[in-house]
Amino acid sequence: MHQEIILLVNSLDLCRFFYRETLKLGEPVIDSSESVVFKLGENCSLVLEATTAKYLEHTSSAVSWSIEVEDFDTICAELKKNGNTSGEEFIRFGRRTRRVCDPESNPFYITAKSN
Repeated sequence: MHQEIILLVNSLDLCRFFYRETLKLGEPVIDSSESVVFKLGENCSLVLEATTAKYLEHTSSAVSWSIEVEDFDTICAELKKNGNTSGEEFIRFGRRTRRVCDPESNPFYITAKSN
């Protein structure tokens, strides 16, 4: 079964750069003017879909998602420097976690790899 996390974004270029460079997701497997797809795992993708909708409620969304990152400390430092962090680091399911937002204030969690 394949799963997708789909984020509606107003600036596809800004968000593509953020997820590719800041979160180190690498080059997208699909990259067009309408959508960008990053492969997160064998059966999971992150899809950024361009929208011109002005009504989106980013920070108040009841839905969130989490991604495990390779170099948690380095990525956290860069996110903090750019103002993309929210709150302090905490432990979730036994792993270091931090709530962050992308450049359009879409909230999600980054989690350190488990040992």
